[in-house]
Amino acid sequence: SNADNYVWQIDVPSLTSTRVSHTLHVTLPTRPNDQTTLTLSLNWTAGADQNYTPSPDGTTELLSGTDFNQLWEPDIRLVYFLNVDHIFRMPDFWPFYGRELKVKQTFRLDNDLDMQFKTGTQTLSTANLPQTGSNTYTLRDQLSYNVLDNVKINLGIEQSLYNNLYANNAINQAGNYYSFKLSLGVEATF
Repeated sequence: SNADNYVWQIDVPSLTSTRVSHTLHVTLPTRPNDQTTLTLSLNWTAGADQNYTPSPDGTTELLSGTDFNQLWEPDIRLVYFLNVDHIFRMPDFWPFYGRELKVKQTFRLDNDLDMQFKTGTQTLSTANLPQTGSNTYTLRDQLSYNVLDNVKINLGIEQSLYNNLYANNAINQAGNYYSFKLSLGVEATF
């Protein structure tokens, strides 16, 4: 996409800014089987901005250089299924006397690894600002377990690692940090 912004001064349009952006998204799902599914995806966006100083006669002057930013977001998703449907014969003594114990349970484990890579450059007419960039890695694990046919327990773990590559050169920007989140939930269907 390409967008130009104009301002009208004395019936003369003057260019004020220009933005060019690009977006690319690719998804590669693999053929699922009875136990696992794997999906790979990539999203890329990039944009460039330029600002101009308009004048009443319609001429424009470049106010700043190109402000270029891009974002890479690859993602890996793995889903694992486990169905347990088995009959256990109990021992032949009291209180069991050869009775049968039927176990039918369903497990599902979701693993999502999201990665984010940001870079950007900006050049002004009077000074060059330092390059910016950061990486974020987020791993999400969620286990679903059917205790009964209508009751399911969900256990989730989320870990995030953030790394600012140019924290020393920027002002009011966070450095590196690590976060850990744990969640537990129960779903019941009636």
